[in-house]
Amino acid sequence: MRKIISLLFVFSIVSCFTDCKSSLLNSPENIINSYRDIPGITNEEISAIEEIKLSKQSFSFGVKYSAERYVLPDGTAAGFTPKLCELLSLLFGIRFIEEVNSLEYIKNGFENGSIDFICEYIPIAERNNFYYMTNPVAERKLGLFTNKESIYLKQESSLDKIKMGFYENNITADAINHIYPELKFDEVKVKDPPEAAQMLQNGSIDVFIADINESYYFSDYDFIRHREIFPLVNIPLSISTTNRKYEPVMSVITKYLKSGGAQIIYELFKKGNLEILNSFLLKC
Repeated sequence: MRKIISLLFVFSIVSCFTDCKSSLLNSPENIINSYRDIPGITNEEISAIEEIKLSKQSFSFGVKYSAERYVLPDGTAAGFTPKLCELLSLLFGIRFIEEVNSLEYIKNGFENGSIDFICEYIPIAERNNFYYMTNPVAERKLGLFTNKESIYLKQESSLDKIKMGFYENNITADAINHIYPELKFDEVKVKDPPEAAQMLQNGSIDVFIADINESYYFSDYDFIRHREIFPLVNIPLSISTTNRKYEPVMSVITKYLKSGGAQIIYELFKKGNLEILNSFLLKC
């Protein structure tokens, strides 16, 4: 029940392989039946992608357990990421297969090359030295996680001069500092959700800040309260790869986004959220 409540909170914010192809791929401005139809694509990109397809039967797409990827009571995968992978499979004519696991697992697999793509990183200039990334395909709101018994914060100004936890290798604190320069806080690095929960419980941090989707992980901790925070800060996420060979795939996805695909993917995001929400409302 706590997971249901958590999911309802998240969503208050913010095969049909042939039959669904038109509605998934086509924008009002363009008829796109394949990546080859995307405006601005080059012959070099087409040749590179077709060469990749000759050497692979599918791509792996790392997905963390979250409200964006959930299993319905009938066993069907639901949420945004299954729909995103379906769209990419239709677009490129090769399957993008979800590899669902913990965030730590998929990031490790991404870094060592055993997972081809993930959608968990913010596109910033510094990452261009290590990753190949598309334009943003999704945006998440920030969530505030606190110990119910130790602190209650009504507004952003209450966060001044406290210890705030953030995930390692994350620029969320910088984004907050940029939008809310008047806040002065101690930034504490946190490895994963269990460590964040432990630090909230023992007082090592006063609050933990992460995207609101993380409420999925904290729903089993009775002592943790969460809500949306920092409405002016959105966390953009791009599809990324570490494999230079897949750079043309990233370039073509970005061209698709600029050609009306961004709106289509946004609609998939809303549809995925509504699908899960309706399922749990029916269960209740």
